[in-house]
Amino acid sequence: MFSKILCSLLFAFCSLPSYGQGEIVQGPFKIDGEKVIYFQRESNPDFPIGLYYDSGTKKIQVDKYEVAGDTPNIDTVFFMKIHNVKNVVVLISWHQLHQAESINGNAYQVYTYKYINDSLTLNDVITKDPALNGMDGEFNGDEVYFKYKDAASIKQYIKSKYN
Repeated sequence: MFSKILCSLLFAFCSLPSYGQGEIVQGPFKIDGEKVIYFQRESNPDFPIGLYYDSGTKKIQVDKYEVAGDTPNIDTVFFMKIHNVKNVVVLISWHQLHQAESINGNAYQVYTYKYINDSLTLNDVITKDPALNGMDGEFNGDEVYFKYKDAASIKQYIKSKYN
């Protein structure tokens, strides 16, 4: 009996490191030397995608993206310098379909993260810019267009406003 309990505890202990480690859905992308970022599928149904930073000595979750009408999609990821600081720029979209309200399109949000001192943190100033959050498609019966749906247009906007 003792050996069965010991075996069960050993199995549970050995499986702990793999708990919560989901499938990588984008990346890894090298940010600096061997340091990388990647996007991973999560077991939390409300936040199914997470952004991770792996410095080689530690792996940390930097952000997570919630379900907002649909699961989040990673449309583009790129690096750019803003005020001489390397930033990771991520465009997330969510499909929106609500026929009763005449909604059929996509919601978009641009997230930026500053890479400073071996750390990746949210760049609040740019992420909270209202121009980098919007809708594209039919919303409440009106056609609306979001200007920043690709890396080139996002980069041009950020350079013109923040550099």
